[in-house]
Amino acid sequence: MSTLPQGTVPPERQPSGLRLHLPTVPEAFASLLQTVVAALFLLTFVLQPYLIPSESMEHTLLVGDFLLVNKQVYAPGGMLSRWLLPYRAVKRGDIVVFHHPDPPYLVKRVVACLATDCALRKGESR
Repeated sequence: MSTLPQGTVPPERQPSGLRLHLPTVPEAFASLLQTVVAALFLLTFVLQPYLIPSESMEHTLLVGDFLLVNKQVYAPGGMLSRWLLPYRAVKRGDIVVFHHPDPPYLVKRVVACLATDCALRKGESR
């Protein structure tokens, strides 16, 4: 056992520059509540997760894949919300999700838009 000079603090007892701050129970609860409220707002009005239910989009999306859908991109926007969230028209090639009685929703690719001629030949759209 070595002895240290008088007035020297052993290395294991020296204070470090970093201190661990553990939140109190009210602080932790408030943080958790803020996170839950923000997540509920986003999932209600802005984003929604979907699971691909069938093979109809097999070349692009596989069964069991998850989509995070932006609910606002195609919504009609007001004057105030136009600068806040992005809005645009539906374009060919977009993947859209819409409600249907059976199954509860459909995930499809847009093949034609307004004023576009569409033909189906040998199982392919043109």
